[in-house]
Amino acid sequence: MAYRCNNKVWLVVLGMLGIGMTCLADDVPNTTEPIDVLDMLGKYGRLINVAGAQGQLSFDTEKVLRGKHSLKITNKTGKASVLVVGPVWDSPQRLAVEPGDQYHFKAKVHAKQKNARATIGFEFYDRDKQLIERKIGSKVPFGWWAFAKARGTDHWAPIELSATVPAGARFMQLVLEGTTGANFWWDEVELQKIGSTNRQHFVIAQEEGVYYAWPTVDKLSDGELLAVVYQGKSHMQSHGKVVLYRSKDNARTWDQGTVVADTILDDRDPGIMVMRDDTIIVSSRVHWWEGRDDEQIKGKEEQARELVAKFYNGYLIRSTDRGKTWSQKMPYPFQTHGPIELKDGNLFSVGWAQEGQRFGAFISKDKGQSWQKLSEMPSVTKKLRAHGLEVESNADSEPHFAELADGRLVVFFRKIPSYHNSSHALQADFSHLYVTYSNDGGLSWSKPVKTAIGGYPPDVLVLNDKRVLVSYGYRFWPYGQRAMISDDGYNFGAYVPIIIRDDAPDDDLGYPSSVQLDDGRILTVYYQKPLPGKKPVFMGTIWVVPN
Repeated sequence: MAYRCNNKVWLVVLGMLGIGMTCLADDVPNTTEPIDVLDMLGKYGRLINVAGAQGQLSFDTEKVLRGKHSLKITNKTGKASVLVVGPVWDSPQRLAVEPGDQYHFKAKVHAKQKNARATIGFEFYDRDKQLIERKIGSKVPFGWWAFAKARGTDHWAPIELSATVPAGARFMQLVLEGTTGANFWWDEVELQKIGSTNRQHFVIAQEEGVYYAWPTVDKLSDGELLAVVYQGKSHMQSHGKVVLYRSKDNARTWDQGTVVADTILDDRDPGIMVMRDDTIIVSSRVHWWEGRDDEQIKGKEEQARELVAKFYNGYLIRSTDRGKTWSQKMPYPFQTHGPIELKDGNLFSVGWAQEGQRFGAFISKDKGQSWQKLSEMPSVTKKLRAHGLEVESNADSEPHFAELADGRLVVFFRKIPSYHNSSHALQADFSHLYVTYSNDGGLSWSKPVKTAIGGYPPDVLVLNDKRVLVSYGYRFWPYGQRAMISDDGYNFGAYVPIIIRDDAPDDDLGYPSSVQLDDGRILTVYYQKPLPGKKPVFMGTIWVVPN
């Protein structure tokens, strides 16, 4: 396992007499590979410092078992020694967990005092730093140590404990506790995520040689799930099509898919939305890889030019019979994921006001048949700044939006550096979502500001409890899909990022889309590669949104 310390989770030593800390690792990975806690202490132990009382409680790392690092706690206090692995509350990086995650904590401990006892445990805290549950294992006695020594052996007692993160918990601490003022040696201290009751990953569609990308999901009034995805041969220079998949059992099974849009050109970036009367709207756009796919268009150039003239900036199709039949294509101010329905029944969308220029806000009063431009939005400066550096950025792109409970319209969009002006290693520092909002139905907009969301592009969902969920692709190591929650739709500081999954082999992934199921759980669909060297497949995850 690779460890990084550029984003730190701190190891905190909380004894009777002082506090010390060292960089442990970024977070508990969303995998089943164990973390060797003492190995990390061995690598960064030089940073440990225990303050107070002339060092009566001290510890250091030694090579005792397995040729690796062990931890010795020398205790002269006559009281219990407690080692706590967990967050520094004032640090922006914390040992974050999510309800339903399951962990296994194990260690080997050694003591020489006859009356010594030791144990391990978990402590779970809510986002207000209040302890909500403490689970401590049985204490291991060492009363027979003298017998073990007489036989020429040093006894190392194994201790194991498992726990499921309780409802409401956001942070976790690990406890190594030695009682009665004894000296203890700890070794083989490992933490392992063994599962989750709130994460169900699955594949919706996969076929050898097919490139799946840019999905969107929504549901009919009876709970039937509808998801569209692009199916082609590659990310670009392909003749892809839009395929609709259905699930009638809360995403447990999916049908084989139905093609709903397939011109002679490349039909890309599909979106889907279901209106309150169950009218289904699917959006897409065409692209002609002119000069690169002439053989496939040969003899159809006039038809290709006509399609580009009509639908390069987007189109939509509509169904009023649950997707059995579809309307003709209608021009649409394109963006990924499709339009939304406002509380007054009108459709709202954000697209290019002019190619390469500012975003425009649009409204449709006839279910997408025609669109009226409301306004243009302010753009973000071309310069992005971080860590004292300045780089050129790409144009504002790939917006998504929602109508909040109070009636405001909020729009998130992608802003990233130009790749030729910054190294890929710096992308994570500069790539953030920006947000703007309107208090007057889209006639005017606030100045866009950078959010705490580092990733792209966005998908915005208003939850049943009125909070706002933004799902996004995380195209930096560890690659995967993430989400963040806001109470008001534009401030995200009260919550930590939600790792939906972080096991993708590279950054060809993302464009997640989320919907809240009837039982309150979240279904997020997305694309990513199952293995290095493979083409991306269409995937989904069902998960529980934190409190």
